Amino acid sequence: MPVLPIAGGILFSVLIGVWYTSAVWLYTRDTPAAAASAPATVVIPANAHAADGKSVFVNDACATCHTLKAAGASGQIGPNLDDLHPGYAQVKAKVESGGRGMPSFAQKLTEQEIRDVAAFVATSSGSP
Repeated sequence: MPVLPIAGGILFSVLIGVWYTSAVWLYTRDTPAAAASAPATVVIPANAHAADGKSVFVNDACATCHTLKAAGASGQIGPNLDDLHPGYAQVKAKVESGGRGMPSFAQKLTEQEIRDVAAFVATSSGSP
């Protein structure tokens, strides 16, 4: 008895049915597009000063690697921060720990400088 071909055919039919009903469900849902374009608030701590962070960005090797229009930086080694739109916490963590080719600046910058540069990048890059 040809059990294997029949079982395979049934399994194939079930998978096609699941795929089709999933596609119908997905494409018939009415989702509001406005929710995706709603502006989000960048949360910056009160003790972080974006204005002071610009000089840290320009003077402490950030500008040599990264592109950030607000700082007049056009580095090509690291990510383009205008395109990446990193948030405050993301920038602060990356500056402190480094990673993926970026060195840690925890020993070079003070905690205040790290907070300031993170605030500057998050507010200047149009962070969501």
